[in-house]
Amino acid sequence: MLVSWRDTPARPWSRTLDGGANWASIAPPVSGTSILDVALAPVGSASTLLVATSEGLYSSTDGTTWTKTPAGTGARSVVVSPTDPRIFVVATSRGIERSTDAGATFTLQSTARPNRIAIARSSSSVLYTDLLESFRTPDLGATFTKRAYFDFAPLVKQNF
Repeated sequence: MLVSWRDTPARPWSRTLDGGANWASIAPPVSGTSILDVALAPVGSASTLLVATSEGLYSSTDGTTWTKTPAGTGARSVVVSPTDPRIFVVATSRGIERSTDAGATFTLQSTARPNRIAIARSSSSVLYTDLLESFRTPDLGATFTKRAYFDFAPLVKQNF
């Protein structure tokens, strides 16, 4: 499922199932909420769409039925492990939270509150944050190390 999102009143959420030839509106999880980030988790035969909003992190397998995950409110950014699609890491108003069970439960891993998190190109298990005091995690959010400087250039935001 290829998904595109737009934050306009006319057609804020849309999806395509045929590579972009046709687009259909989909129901947002919370009316009037802006989308801050989107990730796709290919779990089993279906893909789960993850949407970070100010109300929290929501998931859907069909774009019409949404479930709020137990991640904290104020979700800003979400990434899915490229090697294990059951692992989600999300930046929320509480800090950086991690799920290892496809979003059923989340554990607060750090009280740092970045706006963005990203997977490093050099290693799919390394995440970076965008804080002035940046943090690096070598194990997809299980532990964090404070870095002396911030360099976002070698990173790429990937949603798998």
